[in-house]
Amino acid sequence: MLNQEKTIFTIFREANALYGKSLKFLFVATILAFVPVFLFRAFLPPVNLGGLADENLLNLSIFFGIEIIFFTLIVATTVYLASCQLSEETPDFDGLFTAVLPKFPKMIITTLLVGGFLFLLFYFLGRTFFVIIPIYFAVTMIFFQHVIADMGRWGLNAVSLSRFLVRGRWFRTFFTFGLIAIGYIAVFFVMNLLGSTLANALNLGNSPFFHLPFFILTNLLLTYFSLVVAIWYFDIKRLHQQNLEMLEKLIFEGLRQALENMENIGHHDWTKSPENSEKPDQTEENEEKNENKEPLGQNSS
Repeated sequence: MLNQEKTIFTIFREANALYGKSLKFLFVATILAFVPVFLFRAFLPPVNLGGLADENLLNLSIFFGIEIIFFTLIVATTVYLASCQLSEETPDFDGLFTAVLPKFPKMIITTLLVGGFLFLLFYFLGRTFFVIIPIYFAVTMIFFQHVIADMGRWGLNAVSLSRFLVRGRWFRTFFTFGLIAIGYIAVFFVMNLLGSTLANALNLGNSPFFHLPFFILTNLLLTYFSLVVAIWYFDIKRLHQQNLEMLEKLIFEGLRQALENMENIGHHDWTKSPENSEKPDQTEENEEKNENKEPLGQNSS
C-alpha cells in the first residue's frame, strides 16, 4: 500500500472524515472567497467597451477571472487542512493564516498566467481537432496551485513540479479528475435547481437576501471536492517523494550556481585582457625555462 496510489473511493472516504472536522475553517474560507464574487455578480454593472468586445463574453470573463482568484483561497485552505491531517497536527486559524497569506500573492500571479495561457489555447484550438493539446496541458498543470500552497514554489517551478507529478499517469489523472468534476457539477446543478425552485415558490425572484445564503451553502458543499483534490495531491506526492526531493535539490543547486556566476561576473576585473591573465605558477615556470636556455650559437662540448 505504501508504494501504491490510493483508490478514488479511499480518497473520498478520507475527505468525508476531514470535511466534518474542518467545517469551521472551510466556512470562513467560503465567506472570504465567494461573497465578493456574489457581490460582483449582483451589483457590478455590465461592462461596455463601445463595441470593441461582446459585452456578455467580457462580463463572463471578468466574473470568471474574479472567481478563479478567490478560489485560490479555497485551494490554499484545503491544502493546509490536508497537510495537518497528514502530519497529525491540529489545525487552527493562526496556523491557517500563517500558511496561506504569504503564498497567496504567488498563487494569484501564477494562476492568472497559467489561466491566461490555457484560455488562449482553448480559445484558438477548442473548436478544432487539436483540442487535445489544451486538454493535455490542463491535466499536466492540475496541481500547480497545490504545489505553491504546499512547497512555496511558484511560477514555472510550480508548473514543472505539477507536470512531474502527473508524468506517467496522465490518463489516470484525467479520469480521476473527471470523476471528481462530475460530482462537483452534479452538486452545483442540484443546488442551483433547488434554489431557483424555492425562489419561485416563495415569489422571491432574484432577491440577493435569499440567494446569498444559498450561494454560500452551495459553495460550502463544493469545497468538499477541493478537499478531495488536496488529499489526492498529497497521495501522489507521497509516491514521488524521493524523486521530488532530488528535483528540488537540482532546482536549488541550479539557482545557487546561477547566483554564484552572477557574483563572480560582478567581481571580475575587466581591465585585464585574457592574454595577460596568466596564472602565477605558469609564469614562474616560463621564467625558469628561459633561464635554463643556452644562448644561440653556443655549441656544447
